[in-house]
Amino acid sequence: MSRVSAGTVHPVGAGPVNPGLLTLRAHGLSHSAELILYEILTSAEVLAFARKGADRRYVDGNRAKHARTQSEINAAVVKAGQQGFSAVRLKGADLYVFGKGGEEV
Repeated sequence: MSRVSAGTVHPVGAGPVNPGLLTLRAHGLSHSAELILYEILTSAEVLAFARKGADRRYVDGNRAKHARTQSEINAAVVKAGQQGFSAVRLKGADLYVFGKGGEEV
């Protein structure tokens, strides 16, 4: 798929594990995004809110599993925007309290 303009990537915290506690904003963005970039702490129930046909890509910096470095995750987020995707960077818990929200923004 060829895209002309830059896309938008929204950093979103998935909140507590209980999907009933997800914010309305997080739910709405997840439901409308073409691409979900998620981490290991994101529950399957929260991922189920993604729109049908949305591309779901696992990007995690979990040190125990050595999945990706923070720089690699940042590059994946930037690339999604440059490719014109409407995307969500979905992190477990609260993006700025427990996550690396500042580093990713």
